[in-house]
Amino acid sequence: MPRKTEDIRLENLVKLLLELFKSDSTREELKKSLKVGTSTLSYLISELMKLGFIEESRRIYNLGRPSQVVGLKKDAWNILGIKIGREAVSGVLFDSKNNELERFSRPIFSNMRANSGYEKALRDVLNYFKSLKMPLLGIGVCASGTVDSHKGRIVYSPVMNVKDFSISGIIENIFGKLPVSVLNDVDSLATLEAFLNPEKDALLVSYGIGIGASYIHEGRVFNPVRGLSSFEIGHVIVENKGNCYCGQIGCLEYHSSEYAILKHYLGIKKSFKYFIEKEEEVFRNSLIELREKARNPDDLLLEAYKKAFHYLALVLGDLIVILKPARVILFGEGVVGDWMAELLKEQIFQRFNSLVIGNFEMEVEHQIKFWEEGAAFSALLNFLPLLVASKRAN
Repeated sequence: MPRKTEDIRLENLVKLLLELFKSDSTREELKKSLKVGTSTLSYLISELMKLGFIEESRRIYNLGRPSQVVGLKKDAWNILGIKIGREAVSGVLFDSKNNELERFSRPIFSNMRANSGYEKALRDVLNYFKSLKMPLLGIGVCASGTVDSHKGRIVYSPVMNVKDFSISGIIENIFGKLPVSVLNDVDSLATLEAFLNPEKDALLVSYGIGIGASYIHEGRVFNPVRGLSSFEIGHVIVENKGNCYCGQIGCLEYHSSEYAILKHYLGIKKSFKYFIEKEEEVFRNSLIELREKARNPDDLLLEAYKKAFHYLALVLGDLIVILKPARVILFGEGVVGDWMAELLKEQIFQRFNSLVIGNFEMEVEHQIKFWEEGAAFSALLNFLPLLVASKRAN
């Protein structure tokens, strides 16, 4: 069935806005990136200016004449990004140019890690931003664990001790029928990475006291089960020993996370369950010390990472064989040096035949976008068409 002209126009208007979300651009740059002609671009710019989304200004160069550039107006929309994690529930309000306008968070301590504790913290954060009385395009929420984006809930997050936690229901109770996007935290950053770098399939790996992953395929985050986040690699089983805080034995996080490094390097004797419950109150200084030393590790610390990364290399190698990503991107609080990517790649090729594993780049992402930014962008991607359509209808 042929697409309606109005649908195509709306799609092109949204494409232009998203292109300007990356950066202000000249008309020539926009024609090239959007692959449209001069008259089509002029129409799109004219309509978006009338709707109050964009404006034109001068770009000043050191040499030569200034040129006209098109850019988003700062007040074209506001969007709220929220991260629900083990240590805190935090929110950041962004304007349309991705500038941070306001930040607010509630810390999560060990006695709060349950549905009731997270609900109270989330309500506090939501009520704070509601009190600002600023219009919102929508709210994006990312959370640790398995997330059902269709139902707006956390299915299970052992690191937070949360099961069947309805995020969208709590938001609706406070904000009413405001559009809400809910997804896994690593998926939220993968959504932003896929937008900024859509050309190559990529496996994103978050490393720290927990281990998570997300896969970008053909410019989109890959979720084989509709609505459910995938690649919960921290709790795949790699050994027949090691009591994980999730209740399983032999999880990857037990054997490869920073907990494993601290056990081997500093001789920590506490269980993984106790470590996860008391990390902020008891082990924070040890983690800070570990990350600082890991920037330039001594032989003993490097040996601890080699032992732990042995298991991570096996899991990542299996995923690379199956998924064939062009890039593997390491990030997170525990990733403090390029040597980590080099060590992992070396260990992968020690275990896998190069003809089986294929070619891939393994890199450390040094300029990490923070979680709330990924959550906010996911909401923007979902709800910007609704905003443009509603303004055109008025």
